[in-house]
Amino acid sequence: MAALPGSSFAASDDSSQIDLASYTFIVDDTVFAPSYRSSGSESGAESEIEEGGTEREEERGGEAGGEGGSAAFGQVGGSGPQVLFGFVLATAVLRRLGVGVAAAAPPLRVPSLALVAGIGEGDLPPAASLWLREADAAFGVCRGVSWMQPPLSTPRAWQLVEGDGSRTQVWRKARGSSGIASGGGEEEEARAAALLPPLVPDPPSSSSSSSSSSSFSPSSVSIPRSVLQNARAHHAGLDPLNPRHPLWLSALRAAAPRGTRISAETFQECSRFPSPKELRALLRPLDFFSPNEAEAASLVEGERGGSAASAARSLLLAAAAAAADAGGGGEETFLDSVVVRRGGLGAVLVSRERERALSVPCVGNLRLRDTTGAGNAFLGALAAAAAASPSLSDAALALGVASAAAAAVAEVLGTPPLSADLLSPSNSQVERAAERALAVRNAGEEVEV
Repeated sequence: MAALPGSSFAASDDSSQIDLASYTFIVDDTVFAPSYRSSGSESGAESEIEEGGTEREEERGGEAGGEGGSAAFGQVGGSGPQVLFGFVLATAVLRRLGVGVAAAAPPLRVPSLALVAGIGEGDLPPAASLWLREADAAFGVCRGVSWMQPPLSTPRAWQLVEGDGSRTQVWRKARGSSGIASGGGEEEEARAAALLPPLVPDPPSSSSSSSSSSSFSPSSVSIPRSVLQNARAHHAGLDPLNPRHPLWLSALRAAAPRGTRISAETFQECSRFPSPKELRALLRPLDFFSPNEAEAASLVEGERGGSAASAARSLLLAAAAAAADAGGGGEETFLDSVVVRRGGLGAVLVSRERERALSVPCVGNLRLRDTTGAGNAFLGALAAAAAASPSLSDAALALGVASAAAAAVAEVLGTPPLSADLLSPSNSQVERAAERALAVRNAGEEVEV
């Protein structure tokens, strides 16, 4: 086991251990409305930079400043990359603060990570390609990637950002297809498999002609067996109303080794309230769940207009009902905590072990540029806190570290690099995140549910 230069962490000689498997990879092309203004003072190039250039600045994201009327092409999107960034940043912060296993003498093992997604070979823009190369060199993230051959391609979407920061996602057409990819059919199935790979490859459809079934067949995309067997934790973004997603979670729980931690977030509000049966199916396989405030209110009937803590408690009760329906078996599959993310208002934690909810503010003095992926980084950091100290009693510190990770993403345009530099004890980003984590922790308070 050789230590990384300038780091108290050491490269792992155990290739069978994966600390976190995170799902979904999207390439984003972001357009900011003329009325959009970030609060940060940094800016990128003053004119648009189309992808495909050779300069490293263009590789980093083809950004045009993140201001009103500008655009950023070929950015790393999705949720998986930001979750992994949050995990590594939080691991370094916790090491700096001497929390849990991080209190042990150095060198500590470098986190071993997996990005589980279908990615097209040869279709990545420079920024996405660079991000993957650096992340794989440092943490082995591509061990979870299913490399897809043409005409399958990496999911890519327009992100249209309004003046208030809200955004609309529109899928771009896949390589080899025509038109905007907004409907169903084989292309939709292929994209769904790329975003959330199945546990085993789907067999070709017998009802499709040989020519059509080969065009966008997702049969080559699946979760690698090594990831299923060796990941200590999995995190994915889900649609509660998609009937495939609870089934996918249940299959993952059944296939994963005993003690594997499974967490999930929602990535959109529900268009209707899920039935009790649908909600229980979603929550039963989970150890941890985190919607944002609007998503939480859309999950439980009667919670619209209520408090974030009340919605979180209702979700915990729904999970308890799911466990009771199943005969009470398996503490592992009984949801133990819910965090509702409230954006600029912070976050609220409700857990089985706490009689009252824990509320923390967001990071102060935030130089906001783009909130894409901030919530994902928050959840990756919480996964790191759970890995560092499963019995972490200082929940406020865990939320503080998560808030600091979210802030680190929100203050840049695109996804920050995931490189070994994050593990350097002299890394200024880690130092700043540690200071912010402690400030958020000290401002936390218990509230009634």
